[in-house]
Amino acid sequence: MTYKEVSQFIRAVSGFHDGFIKQISIYSDDWFDWRSPNDVGHIITGNLHAEIHFAQHPTLLKGTTWPAVQRYIFRQVEDVMLDFRGIHGERWPLFDVRIQKYGQGRMRLECSWEQGAYRQLFTFATMET
Repeated sequence: MTYKEVSQFIRAVSGFHDGFIKQISIYSDDWFDWRSPNDVGHIITGNLHAEIHFAQHPTLLKGTTWPAVQRYIFRQVEDVMLDFRGIHGERWPLFDVRIQKYGQGRMRLECSWEQGAYRQLFTFATMET
């Protein structure tokens, strides 16, 4: 998806007031190459991806076809900064999620747990739903 498509999609399902991150996973394309039982190599690609499941309060979904939990896959993730310090208990519900342009051909995912205070989660090249 292009920056414009990602931004429109996020805006359409945003309004995360009383929503939260249900699941977040970061995974790589790296693997072990089992040539023989005594000859195992590892292939390091450097490619990271992230999958996030955002949950929204059901009252925000009335009249829409969006599911209560939306799944996003972010490809070619870099600059991971998962800083949840101070965000727990009654402060866990999200206030907002936004996408910003970040350099050439990249985007930045930011979340806010209070008005005006955004935290970068990571940068990425593409997003899938």
